[in-house]
Amino acid sequence: MEPGWSEILDRINARAAVGARWHEPTGARIVDRDDNADAVEVCIRTLEQATALGHIARYTFGSPDYTVDLLAQRAEGPDDALLNDVNEAGRNLYDYMLRFNDELSGLRTGALIRFFLSAELGTVHWYEVTDAQHLIAVSFAPSAESSRTVPADRIAIDQEVTRLANRLRRSLSQQPVDYGGWLAAESKPDDPPPPVAATGTGTGRVDPHVAGRLAPVAARCAEALDLSALHYAAVYHRDEQVAAADILGHPGLHRFDFGTNPEFRRAGYGRLGPRLGEYARDLTAMLYRVSGRRITYFVLDVARGAVFFHRLRPRTHLVAVTLDQDRVVEAEREVLALAGRLADQWTT
Repeated sequence: MEPGWSEILDRINARAAVGARWHEPTGARIVDRDDNADAVEVCIRTLEQATALGHIARYTFGSPDYTVDLLAQRAEGPDDALLNDVNEAGRNLYDYMLRFNDELSGLRTGALIRFFLSAELGTVHWYEVTDAQHLIAVSFAPSAESSRTVPADRIAIDQEVTRLANRLRRSLSQQPVDYGGWLAAESKPDDPPPPVAATGTGTGRVDPHVAGRLAPVAARCAEALDLSALHYAAVYHRDEQVAAADILGHPGLHRFDFGTNPEFRRAGYGRLGPRLGEYARDLTAMLYRVSGRRITYFVLDVARGAVFFHRLRPRTHLVAVTLDQDRVVEAEREVLALAGRLADQWTT
């Protein structure tokens, strides 16, 4: 019986791992399939800065160009087996990011540029470097599922991997990308958010659009909406939308319309919500050897804004949206806080 592509790639990875070299100061293993010495050096510096990271790799069309890892410190068995698991996850993520990009393209918020996943055993970071190349970083810091804030070490990893992705872009004569809104957050740390509340009847304000059979849950979602962060929030139970609220019709968001209207976006996110539940289950099965069997949440960061998925409990999840790329950092904090309040409130 002829071997399949997955088996062939595993053999290639295993042979490459045998011929790996080590960076003595850090103990990092380097598997370089071409002459990428400069990029590898930048990856090593990133591992030194973000100590929770255990693996960094760049892929071209789903195949690893080079990997830099500290997996020997994490592996319970042979660490080359764990490297194969991480590389397989990286290949599979390439296919999934193509699917996500197709799902999101109809919403007219631009291409997918970043994917972040927080799970039981750590975090996975995916960045589009070019249309052919992507960067993956994996940490093995366990997720604090009950946390209602972004942990400080997570922020440090995000910032370092964002800098790494943009350094790789600059090496290709490409301009930086504001992955996760970190460039905006770092360049204007003292700027206050836009001083416009989402709710009420005063000048410049509109009442949220609220729907769903669980009015108290929808009301909680509506309370979290604000022009400076979250613009849409919905809760799904067994892939049925049971509560939703948005301010997509607010005049302050017209600049993000791009030929759409609130009804178009509302319907689009309503269709996306159940699909994200399906994808979460698929990702759990695909990544469990790397990140564990429980996904806490993930972020789909597009060119203009982001979509957030947060697991509230088995078969129940929150989907939230910001349309403002400059406010993705703030929006993620608000999503975590809202998820905590909903978890406290939720009853079947």
